[in-house]
Amino acid sequence: MNIKKNLLSAQAFYINNDLESAKKICESLLRDDKNNFSVIELLIDINIKSENYIEALKFLEKIIFLPTTYQPNDNKKEISKKDFDLPDDKFIFCSFNRSYKITSKILDIWTDVLNYKKNSILWLFADNNLTKTNLKSEFANLGINADRIIFANPTDHPEHLARHKFADLFIDTFPYTGHTTVSDALWTGLPVVTKIGNSFASRVSASLLKALDLSELIAKTDEEYKKMILELSSDQTKLLKIKEKISKNIFKKALFDSKLYTENLEKAYNAIYENYSKNKKNDIQI
Repeated sequence: MNIKKNLLSAQAFYINNDLESAKKICESLLRDDKNNFSVIELLIDINIKSENYIEALKFLEKIIFLPTTYQPNDNKKEISKKDFDLPDDKFIFCSFNRSYKITSKILDIWTDVLNYKKNSILWLFADNNLTKTNLKSEFANLGINADRIIFANPTDHPEHLARHKFADLFIDTFPYTGHTTVSDALWTGLPVVTKIGNSFASRVSASLLKALDLSELIAKTDEEYKKMILELSSDQTKLLKIKEKISKNIFKKALFDSKLYTENLEKAYNAIYENYSKNKKNDIQI
């Protein structure tokens, strides 16, 4: 059985809300490999999205709930200056998430945003020419000039961080939101607008924003997501206040507090050992 191919098929069904087909593939894969964590994680997401919470809790693995965010971050990242040949006179939306996270629904919303904000471009990450061609073609089919879609190529981490300074607003994908891409953007002071969902993958960006005290950038619906993007891109004063808040909170809030994260994780390790020594099988809340 081609596990990788079947898992990709299951993920495609999940993204397109064919949860039954996705679940059947996952259950089939687990019959051959009960410890395939990628399959287990997807199956949990499927059950949560189906509101089948009892099924989601049946797995042997137990959950550790850290008090701030699940994601460790380095508070010594450095940003260098680079010229990326972006236009000087345009509002620059960016999304550096992988292209497979861009759904047709997100594409439609971004098209509406670009149509409303005429003096803007969209800066996307792409690591191959086929992706670039396909995305430009899809936007062209929706009436967006190909010149307004610009691509960021793979690069080393310092340069990747440096290029964020040229963007005005990071717009997240859904239901598979950004993870490290979002924390990188926030570290550089770039505001991120996201939409929160019910699955783990659709809640990561929201958890990062909450850990930086930026809940005002979390939308609950497609309309709220689009409205938030349009408001921030049209109100420079409001956008500047958000950027100032990010700069202020980076060294004050939990998201980039590496020391606090390490302490909480060590507490979790101690709790794991205590559970093991007492033969407990409950989740861990730090």
